[in-house]
Amino acid sequence: MRLSKLLLVTALASALSACGNSTAPRSPLAGRWVAILSSESEMSLELSVADTTVTGTGQLTGSGSVPVPLTVSGRVASADVRLSINTPLVNIRFEGALSGSTLAGAFSSAGYINYHVIFTKCGGTCP
Repeated sequence: MRLSKLLLVTALASALSACGNSTAPRSPLAGRWVAILSSESEMSLELSVADTTVTGTGQLTGSGSVPVPLTVSGRVASADVRLSINTPLVNIRFEGALSGSTLAGAFSSAGYINYHVIFTKCGGTCP
């Protein structure tokens, strides 16, 4: 009787611990992305994805200027990506599509409407 209870408790403990170890595949959107905005500026984003919710941080860098910190929030549905990229000075909307290691779309903010941009996923070769 004691052996059966011990086996039952062990089996239950194993099952519960397996619930905490998610084996769900990592979203292809998760990770580091870089877009070259001009010959002197780039934007980098570090994105995390939980279900359809996107969060992250990043920075906008330019030649001779101090990097501008960014916070990111948004949604992903299949390959469609919508992000709100916030800086201390301006909020930028991004709408685009994910295809492999490319995230292509457009920025919209004060002064820019449909500014086309392409982010490339970094695998260790990006700055």
